[in-house]
Amino acid sequence: MTGRIETYQVGEGYLYLAPGKRVSGNPRVEREVLSPSVTRPEVRRGRGTLIPIGGAATNDNLQVVADHIAKDAPLTIFTTTTEIPEEQFTGYRERFAFVGVTAEQFHLGEHTIPEEGEAMFRLPEGAFIVGGDQRRGRVVLESLGFIQSLHEFYQAGKTVAGTSAGAHMLGEITSYESEVESGVGLAKGKSYESHANRRDGDVRQRDVVERKDVVSFGFPEGAGLVDYRDGRVRVFGREVNLRWQYNGHQADQMLRVDQMVELWSLKRKYSK
Repeated sequence: MTGRIETYQVGEGYLYLAPGKRVSGNPRVEREVLSPSVTRPEVRRGRGTLIPIGGAATNDNLQVVADHIAKDAPLTIFTTTTEIPEEQFTGYRERFAFVGVTAEQFHLGEHTIPEEGEAMFRLPEGAFIVGGDQRRGRVVLESLGFIQSLHEFYQAGKTVAGTSAGAHMLGEITSYESEVESGVGLAKGKSYESHANRRDGDVRQRDVVERKDVVSFGFPEGAGLVDYRDGRVRVFGREVNLRWQYNGHQADQMLRVDQMVELWSLKRKYSK
């Protein structure tokens, strides 16, 4: 990143923005501009990249996923979240082929042999979790002991993407049918709320940040986020809403397409 870095102080945390970008916010949020020579926090090594998409994934959205896996590397389409796994896999296999990616299916069911599942996790360079039922996906992973395998896959530096329920379940905490529950926890300290353009989107974001100290990203359909291993996130497709809470007060920022936000030191704190 070149040029000047804009940083907005939020309570005791900082929200870093890419050069030349602007963000609307509470007038009491203090704005400070730092030079490029400012000391950056150390990059956290050994993690992969997360790409949540808010549902109704477009071919442009899938191209972003393709751009974040190694060239000519296989992508696994994870279909455990859906009741129509073959139909979902066939559709996404054809669409990923359009953007130059070869896809394979990974489906966990009640008859899955653990050794087979472990081998399938070791093969691909990236995983894409389809939509459907996030609780179904998480429960199956838990019952077969595969949540740890998914974490090891991510910690090995590989890309994990998901759309709709497949994005929802990646967070530390998530909403489900007016309830707040744990996700699979790849995105520590974060909640990915898909379909945020629906009427309950704002309510779901508010509920998760009230329940736990997390940053919540609200994705309308066709919107996505590249959550890099070094603490940066980049918006694509459509605007994404960022919400957090401090001392009972909530704040939110609308992040524009191609806006790069650096969450290195954001402690999700806000004060009037």
